[in-house]
Amino acid sequence: MNALIQSKKPLKSNKNICIQLANLVPYNIARIQGLIDIGFNCKCLLSYESDSFKPLRSKNHNLNTHIINDKNIIYKTLKTIFYICNNNFDIVFVSGYLNISSLASIFGAFISGSKIILFSESQENDKLNRKSIVEFYKKLILNIFDAAVVGGKSHKDYLSKLGMNKYVIFKGYDCVDNEYFLSKSKAIELSKERIFYLCTVCRFVKKKNLFNLVISYKKFQDKFPKYKNAKLKIAGSGPLREILNLKIKNENISSVELVGPISYIDLPKFYSESKGMLLLSTSEQWGLVTNEALNCGIPVLISEKCGSKELIKEDINGYIVNPNDIDSISLKIKNLFELSNKEDTKSKCRESISKLNTLNFSNSCLKASMKSQKKIFKLLGFFFITILLFLKNFKITESQKFEA
Repeated sequence: MNALIQSKKPLKSNKNICIQLANLVPYNIARIQGLIDIGFNCKCLLSYESDSFKPLRSKNHNLNTHIINDKNIIYKTLKTIFYICNNNFDIVFVSGYLNISSLASIFGAFISGSKIILFSESQENDKLNRKSIVEFYKKLILNIFDAAVVGGKSHKDYLSKLGMNKYVIFKGYDCVDNEYFLSKSKAIELSKERIFYLCTVCRFVKKKNLFNLVISYKKFQDKFPKYKNAKLKIAGSGPLREILNLKIKNENISSVELVGPISYIDLPKFYSESKGMLLLSTSEQWGLVTNEALNCGIPVLISEKCGSKELIKEDINGYIVNPNDIDSISLKIKNLFELSNKEDTKSKCRESISKLNTLNFSNSCLKASMKSQKKIFKLLGFFFITILLFLKNFKITESQKFEA
């Protein structure tokens, strides 16, 4: 079996699986295609067709999808449970266990006898003050899962701390379509006259720490005048855009440009023409832009709060910083420019992300699907899932969130 798992040839499997997701963004499409490539028969249960954030809007696909987007939570719950039960899935993969779609999918999977695998990106440090009663309730809920597929080490450690057996937790969830970014970026001809710039790609929300980013960049240019013509281009949109734009104008920071949302098809070019990427979030479960940037051959300056920091090796493919230490950030920005000019940086960046791909994710899902939780523990987890689902239904209505 181990030989099969390591093989790059598609596995033949008759397993019918359901992948419960919020929506079909490009990296979810890549993940599901990876599962199909190793033989799974996949159906996708979605809350929404796509994402409101332009870089994450769906590209064309021919996946088998079913959307349940009722705003009435009771209707949404019942429709989700009936969908899971009527399809007789062998395995149901669920994204988390706190929203209605996930809870109803778990409920339906349990009563229909399907295995239940958790997708989790939660780290212990995602919240500063975790409540002990909530953490204890999570421990009880986790009993219902047969296994889990998580982002990386910090996510595995957190699930282990909550009581899940570390031998049923597999890493590799946080991947992108490596081949897409690799091939597109290699095909780009870089002009010798191009403007040097660093880039950031994100939603304009509080946790992205954009004000500290702008202040740090200004301080960097004040410290190192030789980089006075280097730009910082911030791509994205969101509720803080106007306030950030006003901050930039008031402080006369002409080197920072808000370039607006960039479509998925144009992202490889935006990354590849830059000298590096910055991600200074104060909280970030992973940060898939890190994967994208490394595939395009550019180094990354990343916050120590991001799950994807485990991909970064100092002075090889980037740097890790305290997102609130502006002096340190300004110095590391200089280091990032210098690192980008080294001949072997591009190849080292690409090599560092090469193994975190959709095949690795699919194999983790395959390994997880072979695990089974004891029925008595699953029953305990089901009891507490049912209570939480019942309480959530008191809310009656649900609306699409601007997800960050």
